[in-house]
Amino acid sequence: MKNLKKTVSILLTASMGASMVCGCSKDKSDKEKTDEPKASAMEVVEGGFDYSKYENVSYEPEKVDQAYLQFVMNLYSKCTSAGEGENVMVSPASVMMALSVAAAGADGETFEQMVNTMAPGIDPDEFMKFASDYNKYLNEAEGIDLSCANSLWLNQAFCSQVFGSYLEYVKDKFNANATALDFEDEESVEIINDWINENTNGMIKKAINDLEPSNIMVIVNAIAFEAAWKDAYEEYQVEEGKFTTADGGTVDVSMLNSVEDYYFENDIATGFMKPYEGGRYAFVGILPKDETLSIEEFSNLLTAEQYMAFWESGTYEYEVMTSMPKFESKYEITLNDVLKSMGMEDAFDMDNADFTKIISSEDYNAYISKVIHKTYIDVNENGTRAAAVTVVTLDGAAAMEEPEYKYVNLDRPYVYAIVDTESGTPLFIGNVTDPTAE
Repeated sequence: MKNLKKTVSILLTASMGASMVCGCSKDKSDKEKTDEPKASAMEVVEGGFDYSKYENVSYEPEKVDQAYLQFVMNLYSKCTSAGEGENVMVSPASVMMALSVAAAGADGETFEQMVNTMAPGIDPDEFMKFASDYNKYLNEAEGIDLSCANSLWLNQAFCSQVFGSYLEYVKDKFNANATALDFEDEESVEIINDWINENTNGMIKKAINDLEPSNIMVIVNAIAFEAAWKDAYEEYQVEEGKFTTADGGTVDVSMLNSVEDYYFENDIATGFMKPYEGGRYAFVGILPKDETLSIEEFSNLLTAEQYMAFWESGTYEYEVMTSMPKFESKYEITLNDVLKSMGMEDAFDMDNADFTKIISSEDYNAYISKVIHKTYIDVNENGTRAAAVTVVTLDGAAAMEEPEYKYVNLDRPYVYAIVDTESGTPLFIGNVTDPTAE
């Protein structure tokens, strides 16, 4: 017989933003971005997984990049298919970074499935090295405002259940500092959402609505992007125009017109590239050649291989007359079914999920119950602002000791009573010797 279980939860959150505080805090009045919550001692479990095994791991960058691109395009395609014609924008980097911090606490088949979803065919240990390197890479851009940070907000009531080795690893490799909060205090939600708002430069106001006393932790991965065009649009390059929507109708828009010098073309699409300041990042427009295809159908065709063929077709041989609408868009999707369909099944299964690198007690069996992804983008004549939030909620089953059972089978004459539960005094009392007798 299976052990009886009661529900507890771990809440893992990922968002687009910037830096992070450290320590163990109960101070909820200090919300300045440059200030840190007051620190106090945090009692955690010593020992745990030996993460030193990752120190000497190496990987082939090109091989891992290609595997990660499969995740990028597959995630986009599946979200578009689920979007039913709406504007869709996902941040695979945000999703990957959030899941990587979670994967650092996963083991066994759960760990392998998570990694194989984010980088198909890549050794899990190699992927963890890649993920931490990618976190660092995102913070090295010049000429634009691009930041990536990770943090852990711990329910102070559960700090003693978390392995110190896990906290040390994600702090060292993902710059994820830990802060303890009283999850029964409503201001704790405000503290986390204020951090998200500040570190997405106000683009995403909040990612969580509440915290429960049974929540164990909130992990936040934050990335924000703001960049000016290398060559901004002049006033004369902004004209009113028409845009044909997915349902065949037309809408009035402001079109940004320019001549660019980098052109793409493969079997299914043409496109152009417009660089941002610093040159490391650029906007790429991809236009389907077949006008009869829906965006969902085209997105299914745009596999990692097709995308690479498109990218590798890039050339400076032409001047490219470009036109695109100014737009601002918000998007939200629950990724549970998407990630399951991509191979991340055990992480969502209460019985099969293995996050034992995070939780020390054998009584807890953590599993992912929800992954929510939110994005924002604003493209105008000056540049681009974008942000994303990925919320990964982990619930857990706390197994209790199986009780010793006693049996009472009323299959022979018995006495009964209707009693006052305060005193035990019978209100009625009687017996049954023959249940069929009147």
